[in-house]
Amino acid sequence: MNNFIDITKISDIRNGLECEILLEDGNKSIGIIDHIRSKNDDDNGLYVILENGDSGNIIQILNSIHAAKKRILSESHTSENKLNYYEPVMQEEQIPHTVQAFLNSEGGYLYIGVRDDAKTESGKFVGLSNEKKILEEELIKDKELESGEELAWGKFEDLYVTAIEKKLSTILACEKYLGDLIRYEMKLINEVYILEINIKSCQSPVFYKHLNKNNKNKQFDIYFKNERVTSREFDDFYYRNGSSKLPIKTFEEFYKHMKNKFM
Repeated sequence: MNNFIDITKISDIRNGLECEILLEDGNKSIGIIDHIRSKNDDDNGLYVILENGDSGNIIQILNSIHAAKKRILSESHTSENKLNYYEPVMQEEQIPHTVQAFLNSEGGYLYIGVRDDAKTESGKFVGLSNEKKILEEELIKDKELESGEELAWGKFEDLYVTAIEKKLSTILACEKYLGDLIRYEMKLINEVYILEINIKSCQSPVFYKHLNKNNKNKQFDIYFKNERVTSREFDDFYYRNGSSKLPIKTFEEFYKHMKNKFM
């Protein structure tokens, strides 16, 4: 049973999840959710239609390697792939913006260790070996590992996830505790380790903070006729639109999204 996702809550269930359902004849079926028929929460488990055509109430959410691989190979509005995390632009912008966009929309999956522009499936599943080497080099530099010593994959996962969690908690702002909405799991796919980040939809808006070196909000000045009028803190609001993450550029756009998503 996947306790991270509540099968009775409409806010937790989305297309693309693999689940087991109870059919009307009493039999069971396993497949990928193609359409959610329930319009509200359902104590019996949401009523869904699977890609195989079967329909019924969800008994449990599954998350097999097959389902994860399918999401990676068919990147969509509920799934996105990234090659790495330790590259500065990925740490500071790309991955936080992606997580934020899923939180501000219907949720989804982020996979790290995948090369999207690869021409073959084997080339697509790069894995996290290089990320592991980068972390080991940092630990050796900080004298937390001996020269030539390697981390076990379990220890690497703990440190890797902790670094991502810490960055997200610093750079993303919300009245909700985001730790309850994001789950991390290392998966062995095509003989390499891929990090899966499962992100729920957040029922409150999530903002991306532009921070200075002291982790304080950056500010921008507003001028009128060459005179500084005031200054404001600088943050971003990203959401999903199809398979893309898009920024809100005006207060009017944000208000429209608020009404559609949060009100």
